Amino acid sequence: MSNRQSSMARDIEATPRIVARQALELEEALERLVRRLRRESPDLVVTCARGSSAHAATFAKHLIERYVGLPVAEAAPSIASVYQRTLRLSGKLVLAISQSGNSDDLIAFASHAKGAGALTVAVTNETASPLAAACEFVLPVGAGPERSIAATKTFVATAAALLRLVCAWVEDPNLLNAVRRLPDRLALASRLDWSRASEVLSNSTRLATIGRGPTLGMVREAALKLKETCNLHTEAFSGAEFLHGPIALVRRNYPILLFIPTDAAAAGMRQLCSDLDAKGATLLIADTIATVGIALPVLPAEQPEADALCLLQSFYLMVVALGDRLGVDIDKPPHLQKITRTT
Repeated sequence: MSNRQSSMARDIEATPRIVARQALELEEALERLVRRLRRESPDLVVTCARGSSAHAATFAKHLIERYVGLPVAEAAPSIASVYQRTLRLSGKLVLAISQSGNSDDLIAFASHAKGAGALTVAVTNETASPLAAACEFVLPVGAGPERSIAATKTFVATAAALLRLVCAWVEDPNLLNAVRRLPDRLALASRLDWSRASEVLSNSTRLATIGRGPTLGMVREAALKLKETCNLHTEAFSGAEFLHGPIALVRRNYPILLFIPTDAAAAGMRQLCSDLDAKGATLLIADTIATVGIALPVLPAEQPEADALCLLQSFYLMVVALGDRLGVDIDKPPHLQKITRTT
């Protein structure tokens, strides 16, 4: 069977509709949470997540630091679940992000944080989960059942929920318009032809993915999907991190997938593209104005964070085609199950 009939492909195809109906499902919960945030403004945000949800947390860090102006720290859940240590989190905002809401270490961290006086928020697709019960507030992702083991629609829906949170928190009109337009833009991104990328990657055994700012979480998610579904060893980096050592990996024809943000970070990323092209790397560049390498089609720039999510939607569909080229069943990644429980 072609992967075009896979559960993963159906999940990806459903994503724009899910994001569209999410607005109504989140409205009441967001109103209550934002009222609380304005009444008891935190001075620090802590995220707690694993797997794809950790990449959504990376996206949340960028959003909150850029638009709210608060520092965001990534928690190590094992500090609570393994080491039984409660951190001094009184008055802080803790975002526990999990599609299933069933990972024991995340539940333990959220419970410890709530006991320490933190404002705890579960961002989850399962509102009746133990994680939701452990937190004071719940933001329902609203993606519905996800049949594929590899997360796609739940990731985009989680990232969209975090975008809606920041939009409601700061009342930025540009963000508000971008959120309203996002479902239609995701649908348009689904129609873009990234077959050049699947052609190149079908002949690769390893690659790097690079992003920055709003696209960093996206390339981390992209790297995970290539590992999970296509058995491609992929390492994700920020454009800045790549220069601090990993650039030594680059040889002639070394494949690199780059998601260029549509904001102030674009100039540095484009310079990096030029430098890597000069070193002979095979570049797959998702950019509105790619001048080197293989240009992957993207939507016209509209709003950086929403644009980043549209890049990932196009990427996900490329993975479906790549699975067909490689002859793998993307619904059955080895050694994985849908819910991963860690302690």
